Amino acid sequence: MRVAHCVVLLVVMTSMTFAQDELAVRVTNLENHMMGLERRVEALEKVHGIEQSSVLCQRGMGNGAQEYPPYLELSDSTLQRHILCDTHTDGGGWIVIQKRATGDVDFYRDWAAYREGFGNITGDFWLGNEALHTLTSQNDYEVRIDVSVNGQEFYATSSYFKVEDEADKYRLRLGTCSGEVGKSLCFHNDLAFSTLDRDNDSWGDHCAVEFHAGWWFRSCHRINLNGRWAQPTTAGITWHDGNNWAFPNFTEMKIRRLPASTTGL
Repeated sequence: MRVAHCVVLLVVMTSMTFAQDELAVRVTNLENHMMGLERRVEALEKVHGIEQSSVLCQRGMGNGAQEYPPYLELSDSTLQRHILCDTHTDGGGWIVIQKRATGDVDFYRDWAAYREGFGNITGDFWLGNEALHTLTSQNDYEVRIDVSVNGQEFYATSSYFKVEDEADKYRLRLGTCSGEVGKSLCFHNDLAFSTLDRDNDSWGDHCAVEFHAGWWFRSCHRINLNGRWAQPTTAGITWHDGNNWAFPNFTEMKIRRLPASTTGL
């Protein structure tokens, strides 16, 4: 009888242990499911916030640019920073992602600085690679570059603009390029981002160190808007017009959300 009781007790204890293990697995699965739901909610909130910013920046489009000033400053809770909208250029609706106009900010920064962004939208700044990825991973965007060289203005556009995630080294994706600076811009298509502490170019040396900037380098560049301020060399702010190097004293990069199914890949 004692043996039988022991066997029964062992079976009961084994069943209880199995039930506890099964319950623990179910709790873990439920927790993972809840975490997945939380991530989906966060993603939806992020998309909504980004869409709101895009809509606000597009308010100046198609109305003769009379309703809003040339630049509109907005607070973006999703990106957790202020953004600058260009409401006039080519119909407006642009989110400004880079600006060099005063030389008040050093652009020779490390990977973390370019990831998070730096400067101030009232002066020179870089919006941040993570913010660029967040924006361009949710919707399709085009990009425009405006530069000024001794009072002469030039531009470039690409029908598509995307920055991949950090795991892909914030790789740049472009579409069809046009404008005086367009050919130089498209030279940098499909390139990973490099900084002084991350050498992701295809050159045997280190482009970011040699040319004093964080940028999408190949080996090395045809345009570099993040080089040294007021230095008329290829280590400065520069672009190649097909024949010679030009040295802008004003640069601005901006992106605009595209309507559905209009990408120029």
